[in-house]
Amino acid sequence: MWKFAITTNNPTGLQYGIKYSRYNIVIGCVLCVIFSAVIPAQAQIFSDEETRANSNNNSENIEKLSTIINNLRKQLGAVSQKQQTLDQRLRDLSGQVQEIKAEKKQTEQQVANNLRKVDERLEQLKTDIADVGESIGLPNEVEMYNIAFNEYQQQNYDKAVSDFNLILKHYPDGKFNANARYWMSQIFLSQKKYEESANLARETIQLHSNSDKVPDSMLILARALKSLDMPEESKNILSDIVQQYPTTLAADKARQLLTAP
Repeated sequence: MWKFAITTNNPTGLQYGIKYSRYNIVIGCVLCVIFSAVIPAQAQIFSDEETRANSNNNSENIEKLSTIINNLRKQLGAVSQKQQTLDQRLRDLSGQVQEIKAEKKQTEQQVANNLRKVDERLEQLKTDIADVGESIGLPNEVEMYNIAFNEYQQQNYDKAVSDFNLILKHYPDGKFNANARYWMSQIFLSQKKYEESANLARETIQLHSNSDKVPDSMLILARALKSLDMPEESKNILSDIVQQYPTTLAADKARQLLTAP
């Protein structure tokens, strides 16, 4: 700093002192102006550098994130491709399973059909063997009918039906066929097997029109039809008995049934 002294005895010294003091003020002001300009500039430089540094860091981070995202996209694409492959394999396996099930079902059906055919063949063989055995020791028609009718009289109805059927089987044109059918229709009527009874009665009427069992078979048919809830048909048959066979016992029973409430 410039120094000055105020001396009463030296006016010139006072003058120079004042002059130097003004210079100091001016220099101080200039320095202030310089500092005021330089310091913000330096601060701005530092701020720009920090911004550039931050910008560089952000750019690097963005590049890193972009790289990560691209990698994730690639991985996701690979996973999606694997998923599609697995889905296709699953569909293929499902189709194969369905084919196997269909083949299995078809095979099981074929096996079942073959087994059924074998069972049918075995049953046929059993029947054939039984027929052969019956033919070897088969009694004559009269003896067979007497045996069957005896079973009927003893109320062994199942055995009687079996024996009557044997007569029809082994003597299809035998003289006792009308009787065999009639007695079987009578048995079925007593057992409340109305369909079977009606069918056999019709066979007797149709196949043995000249037999004395026809009116009695018509009477059985009328009773079976009434039990089958066919009253009009039953009444018509009863009327036919009265008109066609008026002097028979069957006609007498038919008249009673027609007049019954």
